[in-house]
Amino acid sequence: MEEQKKGLKAVILATENERQRIAKDLLAGIGQTLSGIKLGLSKFTADLPNDNQKEYSNILNFVDEACTEVRAISHQMMPKALKENGLVSAIEDMLNKSLAISKVEYSFNQIGLDEGRFDEVLEIGLFRITQELINNIIKHSGATKVDVQISKTQKHLVLLVEDNGKGFKFDEKRDGIGLMNMKSRANTFNGEVNYETELNKGTVATIRVPLHD
Repeated sequence: MEEQKKGLKAVILATENERQRIAKDLLAGIGQTLSGIKLGLSKFTADLPNDNQKEYSNILNFVDEACTEVRAISHQMMPKALKENGLVSAIEDMLNKSLAISKVEYSFNQIGLDEGRFDEVLEIGLFRITQELINNIIKHSGATKVDVQISKTQKHLVLLVEDNGKGFKFDEKRDGIGLMNMKSRANTFNGEVNYETELNKGTVATIRVPLHD
């Protein structure tokens, strides 16, 4: 069991390193190319007849949206805040970027995590689980409110993600892969994932991770 967990941790770290490489390539390659295209197109603004100005403006907006999408994907793959400032800052930054521009109200609270960092694999795992839960809420729940809380006790880290969406009825064929991926991540550091959900009454996801000296 211990050897298996060591292997899983190695895979997680290798995956994160690959994510970072791809994210850098996106920004350095596609991101810079799109920025160059936008800059090049902007030089022709004055030379266009008035009849084509609206169409031209729409094209520039499409390029702008593509630039924004590349930056968003890159950020999701390589959260700078996680590496530099730790779990709390990374979750707060992710929630702000994911939910602040949407119609979903959200709150985020941390208890007892003012100081110190945790094992790298633990921080990566909890961040990715939170990210997956938020993405699922945005895509599938129809929620208008999300509450996220992470707290530290003497023996555990506890993450709570609650929404007021439509809930779900567990379907192994449809939902199994996503939920099992989160459970597999939690199992890497002996964590537990539990869901309390009811149709049209929202969902509460609880991730409990033991802390060791």
